[in-house]
Amino acid sequence: MRFSRALKRLTHSSRHGSSNADEPQAGGLSAQTHVPFVDGSSSMTGNIPNSPSFNDRPMSRPESGPIEDTEPLAFGGSGPIPPPPSEATPSLWNRAYEALREKETQLVGQYETLLSRELEEPAVDTPGLHDTPSQEVDVDNTKNRVNTNPGKRQAQLKSIIDRGMRRADQRQTKYTIFGCDFVLRDQVSHAAQLIQAVKGLIDEAVKVSPEASLAWAGVCVLLPVLTNPSAAEEANRDGLSYVTSRIRYYVELERLLCPENLRDSGLKAELDSHIVELYQNILEFQIKTVLRLYRTWLAKVGRDTIRHDSWEGMLSKIKELERIVREESSTMNTIASQNTLEAMRKGAEQQYDNVRALVKVSEKQLAEQRHTNRILEDRPIDLPIVNEACYNSADVQDSPRCESGTRVRIRKTIIEWMDEDSGELLFWLDGPAGTGKSTIARTIADYFASEKRLVAGYFFKRGEQGRNDTSRLFPTFAKQLADAIPHFKDYLRRSLDSLDKEAVEKMSLEFQFDKLLQVPLANLPPSDTGQLSRVFIIDALDECERPEHLLRILTLLSKLCNISPIRLRVLITSRSNPRISRAFESLLKNKTARTLELHRDFFEDTKADPTAEDLNRLVQLATNPEPLFIYAATLCRFVYDEQRPRNPKNQLKLWLKQCDDNKSQLHQIYDPILSQIFGNDEVESGQQLQFLGAIILLANPLPAMSFAALLDIDTDDINWWLTELHAVLDIPPEPHNPIRLLHKSFSDFLLSPDDSNTSIYRVNVVEIHALLAAKCIRRMSAGLKRDICDIRKLSATRDEIDKDTIDICISADLKYACLYWIYHLQGSGQSFDSTVYTFLYEHLLHWLEVLSLIGRLSDGASAIRGLLELIKRSPNTPLEFVDFAKDASRIIASFGSIIELAPLQTYSTLLLFSPVAGKVRQKLWDQRMPGLGYLEGVKSDWDAYLQTLEGHSDFVKAVAFSPDGQLLASGSFNHTIRLWNAITGTHLQTLEGHGGAVDVVTFSPNNQFLASGSRDQTVRVWNVASGMHQQTLECHDGLVEAVAFSPDGRFLVSASTDHTVRVWNAKTGLLLKKITDGHVGSVQAVAFSPDGRLIASAFADHTDHTILLWNLATGKHQRSLKGHSRLISAIAFSPDSQVLASGSFDCLVLLWNVANGAQEYRLEGHRQSIEAIAFSPDGQLLASASSDETIRLFNLTTGAHQSTFIGHSYSVCAVAFSSDSQLLVSGALDNTIRLWDTRLYTHQQVFGRHSDYINAIVFSPDGLLVASASRDKTVQLWDASSGLHQKTFSGHSQWIFNVAFSPDNKLLASASFDNTVRIWNVENGTHHQTLDDQSGLIRAVAYSANGKLVAVGSSNIIRLHNAMTGAYMYTLEGHGDLVGQIVFSSDSQILASCSRDKTIRLWSTKTGSSMYVLENQDAFVSQIVFSPNNQLIASIAQDVVWWNVATGVRQQTLKTLNDVGIIAFSPNIRLLALVINEVNDAETIDLRDTATTEYRFSLQGHKGCATDILFSPDSQLVAVASRDRTIRLWNATTGTHLHSLENPNDIVTKIRFSPDGNIIASASRDRMIRLWNATTGVQLQMMQYEKGFVREIAFLPNELVVSVSNDELNWFWNLWNQNMTLEFYRYRLPPVHGRTTPDPVYYEVGLDADETWVMKGSEKIIWLPAEYRPSAWDNRGSTIFIGCASGRVLRYQV
Repeated sequence: MRFSRALKRLTHSSRHGSSNADEPQAGGLSAQTHVPFVDGSSSMTGNIPNSPSFNDRPMSRPESGPIEDTEPLAFGGSGPIPPPPSEATPSLWNRAYEALREKETQLVGQYETLLSRELEEPAVDTPGLHDTPSQEVDVDNTKNRVNTNPGKRQAQLKSIIDRGMRRADQRQTKYTIFGCDFVLRDQVSHAAQLIQAVKGLIDEAVKVSPEASLAWAGVCVLLPVLTNPSAAEEANRDGLSYVTSRIRYYVELERLLCPENLRDSGLKAELDSHIVELYQNILEFQIKTVLRLYRTWLAKVGRDTIRHDSWEGMLSKIKELERIVREESSTMNTIASQNTLEAMRKGAEQQYDNVRALVKVSEKQLAEQRHTNRILEDRPIDLPIVNEACYNSADVQDSPRCESGTRVRIRKTIIEWMDEDSGELLFWLDGPAGTGKSTIARTIADYFASEKRLVAGYFFKRGEQGRNDTSRLFPTFAKQLADAIPHFKDYLRRSLDSLDKEAVEKMSLEFQFDKLLQVPLANLPPSDTGQLSRVFIIDALDECERPEHLLRILTLLSKLCNISPIRLRVLITSRSNPRISRAFESLLKNKTARTLELHRDFFEDTKADPTAEDLNRLVQLATNPEPLFIYAATLCRFVYDEQRPRNPKNQLKLWLKQCDDNKSQLHQIYDPILSQIFGNDEVESGQQLQFLGAIILLANPLPAMSFAALLDIDTDDINWWLTELHAVLDIPPEPHNPIRLLHKSFSDFLLSPDDSNTSIYRVNVVEIHALLAAKCIRRMSAGLKRDICDIRKLSATRDEIDKDTIDICISADLKYACLYWIYHLQGSGQSFDSTVYTFLYEHLLHWLEVLSLIGRLSDGASAIRGLLELIKRSPNTPLEFVDFAKDASRIIASFGSIIELAPLQTYSTLLLFSPVAGKVRQKLWDQRMPGLGYLEGVKSDWDAYLQTLEGHSDFVKAVAFSPDGQLLASGSFNHTIRLWNAITGTHLQTLEGHGGAVDVVTFSPNNQFLASGSRDQTVRVWNVASGMHQQTLECHDGLVEAVAFSPDGRFLVSASTDHTVRVWNAKTGLLLKKITDGHVGSVQAVAFSPDGRLIASAFADHTDHTILLWNLATGKHQRSLKGHSRLISAIAFSPDSQVLASGSFDCLVLLWNVANGAQEYRLEGHRQSIEAIAFSPDGQLLASASSDETIRLFNLTTGAHQSTFIGHSYSVCAVAFSSDSQLLVSGALDNTIRLWDTRLYTHQQVFGRHSDYINAIVFSPDGLLVASASRDKTVQLWDASSGLHQKTFSGHSQWIFNVAFSPDNKLLASASFDNTVRIWNVENGTHHQTLDDQSGLIRAVAYSANGKLVAVGSSNIIRLHNAMTGAYMYTLEGHGDLVGQIVFSSDSQILASCSRDKTIRLWSTKTGSSMYVLENQDAFVSQIVFSPNNQLIASIAQDVVWWNVATGVRQQTLKTLNDVGIIAFSPNIRLLALVINEVNDAETIDLRDTATTEYRFSLQGHKGCATDILFSPDSQLVAVASRDRTIRLWNATTGTHLHSLENPNDIVTKIRFSPDGNIIASASRDRMIRLWNATTGVQLQMMQYEKGFVREIAFLPNELVVSVSNDELNWFWNLWNQNMTLEFYRYRLPPVHGRTTPDPVYYEVGLDADETWVMKGSEKIIWLPAEYRPSAWDNRGSTIFIGCASGRVLRYQV
């Protein structure tokens, strides 16, 4: 018996919360801290691919030899640092500083001015978005704040150093240093380690000698800069490492070099002067270093002005002074002092060596990083381009150019324009068809390409997918620019950041232009101002089939003139037409573009210039009334065809002979060609004309072979005809490439309407569309079949199916037929005939399968809608077919998401769960997959429910339809937004970025943008096409509760718990108005009136619940509406702006007259708070969503309740109507989105069916009957073989949560929350007996490990029986409330029990006496467990507690924030494993130290609740069994996952290790015992037992013993005086390293771990729609009964 998940929830309390991100951990080296050579938390592998860890790299010191791996690398030497000198001791540092000030006044002044910036108000260091400093700082204009008094100056320097130290510890990515923003771009761990070492040295030095702050203050501020390997490398090269490493040496010179008995001698004065000189040089060196690092890395004012050799000179001077001081000290110090000084010197040298070693690592790191960057920079950029449209494509290269000496003046004009300095960026070459525009464009492209001045080309072509659109124009430009301009690829990659190919293609044109062209071009390094212009070429712009984009494209291209690093020009060719002329109008007016009209400006150049006899007439024909270049080009191809050569003279004579002066030029061009092709055979001529008509009317070009297959024409015939058509068709040499028109004028000619020059070569559009429709239907009828790709796996997803297999099985012609047959049917304008009916009656499902396989199911949905529109215009269509087509549309809407995911579910879920009365099911029932079986219990007809969209892992708080009805958006508590196909329900993309729950989503009126409001206090705006984040509005100080666009899309309004409503410019994100007046509480809702005049807001405090109306134009309050008694959760305007609706926690919906504020209607019916409301766009309906889990529809004409939608299992939080008012979407706290048909009612009342949630289902022992228990307070009895309802048992006053049959099948017991158990007579349905206290319910059962004892807990007592004979032994009494769980120790000597009285009792099994009572529990104990050696016992309540079994003393208490499911001790009692329950039913296993409760690590991977957990005997392994039907094996020491052992048939209930740990045994609910090799994970053996429940698995030498009780579950009622004895099954153990072939096993029908698929053995065969998911289920053999939340009971049998 399977129990309701909802019932299980009754025993747990819900907890919701959020966690904050960890704060950055500050840390550094203390004065005496040794810095180890390797930081265990840092690894090079985190930064450079394939690099060994830092620990694996050998390190060497230049002078001292290798550093041993075990040798700590310490900064600061050994021993404590002596105390600083007394205050009376004069400071040589101050003397040195003042001497330097006199010598280098300007230098010291600049240094102090720079330090002064750190004495200003401290800036907040925040992470940045850019890789470079955000601004330059004018140091000269900064006031010098450094005090001249040494004491006060020292305090200031200490403040600066302290701030620098803190900043070095923050480990941010962005710092504000000396007023400049510094962003770490290539920080590596060991560069960071370097600055920590330097920081430690400075910290020590300043503590010893505060006066030394003068030298180190600036360096300390700049420490973060040194985390950049390049900066560290430069600084080290110039000596910073040497000086820094000797800090301690310098600061102790005064103390160590001058013993007390020499302080008054004359020698001291001389030595002091040398020390002062040394200090002065150190100060000068450090000051210059600081200024150099500032200029180079922060201010970016240019390279350092001091040469490298100058740095070497300063460093040499310091070393020379050190030598002098060291020599003089030898005469002043004792031997001990000299030894001390020498040790200090060597220590300093050691520090220098160590710093150098670390710097070398940084240098190597930098080199590797540069190498990696080069690899990354050289990788290709994947963009959605149209290769055929590029200049270097085969199509463009093979097309004709201007002959030598022709079009010279035109080409010269264009070249001169390119070289001019005028502001005319665009050059428009226009002219009629055939005037040679494209030929000129290609010739010009050749010229500029040879000059290295062509950057990109795009050659449009009508009718060719990709080349006829603008979506890939800018990506194609960008790809060519990356090849043409050095460095462009680098800046393009930076601009794209993480955008992938699909995201780029979905971007708007403006976004593409900015990301792909404008930003990368603007970032190019400046070029030579004398450099010649470079050109983009766009050919045949008139053949772009998105004319609405023309103005946008030209406007964007005109921006190229503003890009300074490079001079760019754009050459555009097109025919003259009004839309293009209008697009160019403003550009021509402001001199941004110039135009050249070929047929007027260069009339003579556009004439053909033939030289043969009689060509004077030909010239006249080709140039009058307009010069057509296509005339000459086509004539040349006609006269001389390389594919089929003929006598050119004869061809020319034939052309002239058929040219009638009265014919149009197009007739003159194409009549000779067609007359030569078409012979005297009328039949063949008709076929040829159909062939040509089909080519020009195809929705997408096809290869010749595919074309032949589609039209059912012999391939040889087509190939023969094609040889004659090279003059008008682009016929590729490769057979798999499509045939295309050479020029649009050919289709214009064939499709032109009849006129006085009527030609016999006319294509009847209607007839050709009818022909193509018929041919498509014929092709589909011949080629479609069930499982067309021979997948055979019902659960196979489209992504799992090989793409090549799909392409082979679904040929191009068949794919075309499936996509466009209804398109051609619409174009035919004809009524349906029987072929359409016959096709759909037989192949509808096959057609849907193919569309799913090629990812175009939404096209099928659109096609069916088109078919329904055709039906409306065809009054004679049979009603049966009308109903069938409507049913087909409904099927796609209901099952689209699953069949697009797993195409073969078309023949499984779609057919089995379609309504019984559905026309598709009735017609095509026999097409279900073989052996699928039968399903009873589905609804008889369609109701309002369409489908459920799943994917959010937390509450769904917001939903919205796009205005065009194509998309659906949902916002969730899991911080994400999902976009869905509103037609099929397919998930399209997920938008991530919010830091809190998303409470509202709304589309802009133009469908381009989506706005979302979140509990992270922000509003985000997203680009719908690309899914990219556009902007974030951050001004609210509270949760964002509502967001809305104005009707014109110009404004965005947001409401917040910060008591404000804010109005934003939707395009720029600029805050326009902040409305606070009148809001005395949190603003819960906001809405724009559809006429754009008003904004309504609803606020609430403890006493006031008011709606305010505001005038948008003035921002003034206009009216207040009061009437609700509790919080107002939702408001909405009617489409005509005359009515405002409000929903409240008072369960009411109120309708208000906007004009006068009067309350007009009061809509009642909900039992709990109103969460959301929405008007239908047609103004006929109002929908309200409630916490009572329902949606109610109200008729606004009458105010009456129209229907109630029931289906969600938790509060419904959001509702929205589609633009046509026919669909309603709802989002709820059950994490789902549901779609409803507003034209239908939701429920069909079925006689004998439960009316509410089903809590339990159980088979009778003989398998003939099934009983179900429901929240509707009834028990239903069903025939197991037929699924027919037999009886209903009524009498309980509360929900029934369980049922059980007696062993003889005659009685049935039901347990209810009314605290009674009722017993019924199964045969006659009468009530037999009532047990008022449920005393017959056994609440706990446990068997001892040795199989000799069984303990039974009932009420508050426990009875002990002999498990072998069933004989009663003892009664254990003492608990004050119901017994919860009982468990034996592993030696069977002790029994432990827990109770609702919050105690645990330990009992002796020998005497039955109580040993200890373990109290002090704060809550009910849910589980108890012994340690393997029985020394400890642990319990789970609010905390996890364990006691000493021998003494009863509590040992440890583990506080837990999460729910703990089950626990287990390791055999060595060092570890405790806890199963942590997660929100999504997945679980994490935490390992804890039992002595300290310290966390070790987590084991993750299971997708279901854990059922058992066990350590291996040696405590090295931990095994976890889960409801996801796997056992996962982990290394308990390292946390490494080792193996996943799959049990495909059913859930594993128990696992055991063999004593040597080599074998794992598992028992599962399908009555299977499996043995596994614990080392390899290989299954060794599989055994099956007949019935019962496995209580224990024991390993004996060479034998496995399984003890089984006679009940079917882990607990049961003892209402029938059952004998609780055990049966034992014995199996010989297989060899550990062998593998036996398991005997064939009969697989039952069941459900998968998620309970979303029906399984036959290990195979998923039927996906369960959400409305049919189980609330309870039970199976027996090949039959499964499923109880649903709706009260419906399903029976499925294979």
